[in-house]
Formats: sequence, structure tokens, C-alpha cells
Amino acid sequence: MGVRLLLWCLLVFLVGGVVYAGGQGEDALETARRLIEEKRYNRAIEIITQVMREDPDRMEEAEALLARVRMVRGDFNALYAELIEVLYVQRDVERALRIIEELEGMDEEPDPAVRESLARAKETARFVYNQDRFREIMEEGARLLNAGRYAEAVRLYREGFGLYREEFFSSQYGNVILDEVGRVVSRLDGIVGGLSEVLADFDDAWKGYAAVVEGGGVDEVVEGYEAFREAAFRLAAARREVFRLGRVVAWENLRVMESAGLEREDFFLGFMQRLVLGRMQVREREGVLGALERALLEGLGGVTAGLERRLEGVVEEGFGGGAVWADVVRLAGVMVRVQECWGASGVWERGGMGEWEREVVGRGGRVVLLGRAYGAVARAMERLGEVRGWGSLRGMWMCGSRRCGSGWPGCGG
Repeated sequence: MGVRLLLWCLLVFLVGGVVYAGGQGEDALETARRLIEEKRYNRAIEIITQVMREDPDRMEEAEALLARVRMVRGDFNALYAELIEVLYVQRDVERALRIIEELEGMDEEPDPAVRESLARAKETARFVYNQDRFREIMEEGARLLNAGRYAEAVRLYREGFGLYREEFFSSQYGNVILDEVGRVVSRLDGIVGGLSEVLADFDDAWKGYAAVVEGGGVDEVVEGYEAFREAAFRLAAARREVFRLGRVVAWENLRVMESAGLEREDFFLGFMQRLVLGRMQVREREGVLGALERALLEGLGGVTAGLERRLEGVVEEGFGGGAVWADVVRLAGVMVRVQECWGASGVWERGGMGEWEREVVGRGGRVVLLGRAYGAVARAMERLGEVRGWGSLRGMWMCGSRRCGSGWPGCGG
């Protein structure tokens, strides 16, 4: 029995230099080679140094493997030194992020100090990059909006939805908040992704209808209004949903600050809020919502102004004809109906409107538009009186005039 035990202990001792990693029977240096291939250099070094201590006959083979590790570590250190230069001296953030990604791929299990240093460098680089990218997006977005390129601006703002997204969803805010924000962001991203089509449809609709208002027959103007109205209501509905979701993002931002005890807002939610709703300190409409509102203001304003001009033209060109007043009444009726588009647009909710725009979206908006229609006719009559030397013709059409006979809404004639 004693001989058997002695032989067994001797066998275990002899195999001890070979068996590693849980006694799976793999040669120690083969294990080291595998770990090197897996870029787990610290573990490989432990095994190599153990073999060098316990099995001097394999010193040369172990040294060769150690040289491979030194070479990789040398490349790592050189690249890390380049990172310091690029990030903190040259301030080339994009290049620094590429270097960090390369460094992270060079060693799967770096030393804790190296890991922490890389994490700090990455955090700094990501912060600078995201801040710079956000500023670029808002500046370029403003340029696109001022040029009337609303769909392009929306696509650009959407590109910024990824800023700090990865960091947010890997945070410790808790599943309830992360799931809620995830649903809102997903819904928002889906809607914004489809806005190019909605904006293009509205652009075609209002410009096409404006052309009809300018040069088409009165019947065409009356009949063409419905298609314009449909496109305007569709864009207005998208605008309302974007506004609602943008406010939810802003609320979630405050909720995260309160629940996590943060002294500042979350970067991801803060960027999202401004990309959607615009920045509070900027007077001009910006962000996704600003693009939609600018498009609505341009289209509704263009059609309204076109109807005013057409009213003036009808009076000037057809004065004296029996059908002129009937045409005026029909055109004025269309102009009054445009108020429903103004009301649905929601563009008044955040201010930033002209005086008459604020009036037209209110409860008395139809009266305001009717007054503008009256004004258009009045201007035309005044010009006719001046050109033809008749003096003022205002008494021939004004509401309450018994000489008018026009059938104008509210006319007593």
C-alpha cells in the first residue's frame, strides 16, 4: 500500500509541470501559446514564468514565448504614448478614439492600472468628441433650416441621437428607467426616420396649391384646398407627436437626475432633448421640432399670402363684371378655412410667432383671416380708385353698405 501511494505522489509531481488550467491535461507552454493568441498576456506571463522556474530544460522555449509578449507589450506602450500625444497635445479626438479602440483590442486582460487609464482617456475623448459633434450638428442644422432644407436638417439631427447612447444604456439607472427611455427613444427614432417623406409631401402640396392659387381658376382653388389640407394635417400630427415625445425625454432627464442624485443632467438625455426640441437659449426654431414648425409656417404663410394676392387680383381684373363678387366670396371662404390648418399646426405652443400669426391660431382666427381678406379687397379697391381717378371706392363694398349687393359675408347689402 505504501509503495502504491509513493508512486502515485511521484506521478502527480511529475505531471505538475504539465497540467495547468484546472488540470485539463494541456501542456503549460501550449496553454501559454493559446493565451497569447487570445491576447490574455498577463495570464500567459504567469504560466511562462512558472515553467521557467520549475522546468529549466524548457527555458529556451519559454523565452521565445516571453519575447512575443514583450514585443506586443512594446507595441502597446508605443501606441499608448501616441494616444497621450494625440489626445492631450494635438487634441485630435477622433484619432484618439481610434487608438483607444486599437489598444483595447490588443490586450483582453490588461493590468488594472492600464485598464483604468484607458477608461479615463476614453471618457475624456468621448466627452470632447460628443460635445464637438453636437455643436457641429446644431450649427449645420441652423444653416440648413435657414436655407429651407428642412428634411436634410431632420436627418442631421437624427444622426446625433447616438451621442452617449451606449453609455446611457450601460449605466446603473435601473431597468425601469432604462426600459422607459428605450421605448420613448425607439418611438421617437421611428417617427423622425419617416419625416423626410412627410415633409416632402407637404412641400409638394403647399407649393403646388400656391401655384394653383396664383394662376388657376377659382374652381381649381376651391377644389384643390382639400389635398393641401390633408398634407398640412399630416405634418401637424407628426409635429404634435414629436413635441410630446420630446417633452417626455425632458421629463425623463429630470427623473434620472433626481433618482440618481446627479448634480447635472444625463448627457444622452440632454443631447436628445435639445436635438428634438432645440435649445432654450436660442430664439430661432431649431431641432427636429423647429424644422417641422418652420416648414408649417412657411407653407401656411405662403398659401395665406397667396390667397390675399389672388383676392386683390380678382377685384382689380374683374371689377365691373357680374361674377367678380361671387369669386371674391368663394376665395375668401377658402382663406377662412385655412385657419383650421393654422389651428392644427400647434406652432403657437412655444411662442416665437409674429403678431398676426398669434392671432390667427387663436379662437378668433377665422375672424382674423376674414379681416385679412377684407383688407386685400380694400387695397385693390383703393388702387382702382387711384388709377381710374374715381376717388375712394371703399363705400361700394364695405360690410353694411346697402349699395354693395355683393353677398360678402356679413354684408348688409
